[in-house]
Amino acid sequence: MKKLLIIVIMFLILAATAFAAGPFYPGTPDKFYPAGTEVKQLFTNYSTVGGSGDIINTRFLPDQATWELVVTGSPTAYNISIEGSIRCIEGSFYPLSELTEADTIKMKHIALKAVPCIRPKLNSKTGGGAFNVYILMRGQ
Repeated sequence: MKKLLIIVIMFLILAATAFAAGPFYPGTPDKFYPAGTEVKQLFTNYSTVGGSGDIINTRFLPDQATWELVVTGSPTAYNISIEGSIRCIEGSFYPLSELTEADTIKMKHIALKAVPCIRPKLNSKTGGGAFNVYILMRGQ
């Protein structure tokens, strides 16, 4: 009986851990997303001020997309932008949307700015901390 109780408790802990991870799988379609929707992780524990993430060819960012910023640590100030380009080369990226520490909701919608290439940029940061950035692209 004791062994069965331990097995049940271990199963519940594993199930709770899997549930806590949530249905969010960057880059993978999931039952919670409509068919054709993609999630891309643009920053992973990124903290280099002035640096840009990799250029990501989205094959074509639709005219509507949403991005989310996840802050780790405790930066006292920051400014992060999503930049887009129609030529997909250095020097031709321009801000599409940006988030700062003053934004109470760390999620923004990008509308009417369709581009084939995007990248995140950490424009400024004060204090310790790193960032994860995800972009959810609507299925067409």
